[in-house]
Amino acid sequence: MRSTAVFCTFMLAMLITGPLSFTADGAARKAGFPDTERILRLFGFPEGRFDAVLANDMQLDSEIDGRVALTEGDTTLDTAEEFITAAFLSRVSLSETRMREFEIELPKSGDGALRLCSMWLFRMAEYPARASAYRAVLSLIRGKTTVTDNAIVEYYMDALAGRLDSMRISGLDPEEEARLRRLVVLHMMDPLNTPVAAELRAFIAGLKTLSPQKAQKALEFLHALSPAVAARFEEKSGARG
Repeated sequence: MRSTAVFCTFMLAMLITGPLSFTADGAARKAGFPDTERILRLFGFPEGRFDAVLANDMQLDSEIDGRVALTEGDTTLDTAEEFITAAFLSRVSLSETRMREFEIELPKSGDGALRLCSMWLFRMAEYPARASAYRAVLSLIRGKTTVTDNAIVEYYMDALAGRLDSMRISGLDPEEEARLRRLVVLHMMDPLNTPVAAELRAFIAGLKTLSPQKAQKALEFLHALSPAVAARFEEKSGARG
């Protein structure tokens, strides 16, 4: 899994901001994505469910709020990802206990910013049509923190690999599973790469020809990773039904 991710480093780097100047990363870390439900609970969202009205009633830095709110095409904070990003960059006030928990998810150190960037890169893989807006919020996070482009790429690779490695696939033979994992990694690392997306669609369509059950297992794996990605490939691979 790791070797496949490394293969994608240059492509993802170009996707974020263009040619990079690579520098040595810091100490080894356990990469991961923010637990959005846990963070929302810390800010008083009932059951950890995002509420746009509640989010926009909170006192956040107006300049950051305004810029982050544009990410999903509106002028208000209308997604959990937007709110969490604005809250992190605004450094809103929480009780001492809740702030400690918040900083477990999004530390003040560079790891907090890296987690945020990974969240948005995953979002870009889910909704590649909005890539330009996601690049803008990535640029904002980089500008407000000290994280480097190279560190963002490396962290996302590790977080993605960790999530995929924790997910099991049943119903496929070892070669089919290995190929599916490889293609999913390539796509999630570089969602604007049309040939990779086409190859993944063709692979799922080929599985359906061999066995509709196998195609369904592949789509279940994608759905566990991201319902949005699964829906896109279910429709375009002809594997639905």
